Amino acid sequence: MKNCFALVGAVVVGITVSLLLIGCSRAEAIQTTTSYPTTDTAKTSATTTSTTITTSQTSVTLTTSTTTKTGTNWSLSLVGVITENVNQTLFAQGAAPGCHAEFWSDAQGHLWSGISLWLLAAYVDDNNPMGVPNDALWKQGFTIQISSDSSMVEYTSAQIEKNDNIVVAYRMDGKSLPVVQWPLALVGSAVDQPHQIAAITEIKLVLPPLITATPLTTAP
Repeated sequence: MKNCFALVGAVVVGITVSLLLIGCSRAEAIQTTTSYPTTDTAKTSATTTSTTITTSQTSVTLTTSTTTKTGTNWSLSLVGVITENVNQTLFAQGAAPGCHAEFWSDAQGHLWSGISLWLLAAYVDDNNPMGVPNDALWKQGFTIQISSDSSMVEYTSAQIEKNDNIVVAYRMDGKSLPVVQWPLALVGSAVDQPHQIAAITEIKLVLPPLITATPLTTAP
């Protein structure tokens, strides 16, 4: 498995989201404009999209607004046999296509992208941060706690092992998450309502007794 967190250099991921308009057969003209005013002091960006649909009889403008947090650095604390702080640059490298990228589309059509929870747990399940599962530990079993500043949810290792339908997402529709969910949210088809959590800051493995870090050995 690739250790994409160790890659050097920036990775830019472009995602194109298509808007499908249904029931506009009488429309003669459809014009969409998007503006991105940014407030530096608040570290937020309000994205306003206006869609004007003009027919032979009338003209209607629909406006939607989404506020996202920008310009603020963040890091995710991974605590297990070892502790690693994964900043947003390293997380984006790991979540790049061709590395560990996972995607999920919700019922509203939003496209979320990030890294599977089990892979992040495997990154700190032994003394070798390569994202390769420590099979002996996973067989023994442990608990995973996903925390924000105000809440926490838990999974067992059996629930998340090799499960790519539980995703720690950092992008929605190609942009940073909205303020209420920023910087990371738990999403996916296998995430039920009791396990929904956003504004994630830490993922912690609650290990069985007597589990300690094992020194790395070098093959002869």
